[in-house]
Amino acid sequence: MSVREPGQVYEGIFRHVPDTPSDISGLVDRFESRLEKLLGILRLLHGMARFNWIDESILEQICTRWEIARDHAVTPYDLHKLIGDFNRAEKQGEGNLRRWVTEYRKLAYIRENICQIDLKLDCLVSPTPRWILMHGLAEQRNEQARIESLLRTIETELLSAYSPYGEAFDYYTVMLKRQKNRGKKHLSSDK
Repeated sequence: MSVREPGQVYEGIFRHVPDTPSDISGLVDRFESRLEKLLGILRLLHGMARFNWIDESILEQICTRWEIARDHAVTPYDLHKLIGDFNRAEKQGEGNLRRWVTEYRKLAYIRENICQIDLKLDCLVSPTPRWILMHGLAEQRNEQARIESLLRTIETELLSAYSPYGEAFDYYTVMLKRQKNRGKKHLSSDK
């Protein structure tokens, strides 16, 4: 076994971490590219009628959350780790999308059942079959409410999945960043 210089020992450990400005610039470019890809997925969803709840303000929120995480990446390693998190975001997002679509299909089926029961109720005069249908209608409406609530939960989980490190989604990120930027402008104008 040969004796190594201290620099050689750590060379292998830090080989993947860039340390020159051009390497860091490359990481920033990779970050921007991955962010655009993620936002492209969300824009594609936004264009679908079922996902119209993913509007421009949601896109801005998610973009801002990633930009804030980038700004907090102090070292190249932090930025590299953040870039790697796009894989998690895409995978978790896809899983949540599948769950959402499954529940949405169930909801469409329940809504169709409710319409069918309503039509039957309009035609019935006899109290006994009417009572049975009313009971079935109440069950279907309860199931509809349960699925609608579950869809809202999955939507929040989806937005969190598409956020850096899967952090819980909030609607205040853009507002807070704007306030912070306004504060910086005031400080720089005071000089």
